[in-house]
Amino acid sequence: RDWPIGGNQSTAQAGNDYMQWSVTASTTFNVSVDELDIRLRRSDTGPSTWQLFYSLDGFTTAGIPVNSPQSLPSLTPTIYNLSSLGINSGSSGTITFRLYAWGATANNGWL
Repeated sequence: RDWPIGGNQSTAQAGNDYMQWSVTASTTFNVSVDELDIRLRRSDTGPSTWQLFYSLDGFTTAGIPVNSPQSLPSLTPTIYNLSSLGINSGSSGTITFRLYAWGATANNGWL
């Protein structure tokens, strides 16, 4: 992905600069998320800050912007404790996560 140079949370959201994944409950089941362990690797010119969001129906902030780790082959996960948010899919529902990123110093930087 080519990330824009510089920016902030507002420009990342306006430019749809994110990675996204979803978790969907099987029929008659619920999915609850109390914690996410995310392992990221970035180039020296990739985004230096990111913000995690989740959606059940419209996006809500989960966590605070976090400075990214250095570019290394293996990284300690960033752990998001989400237990206080009560994220629950409901029966057969979907939870969608987005990780918005900004602060790259070159367009070809990666995260």
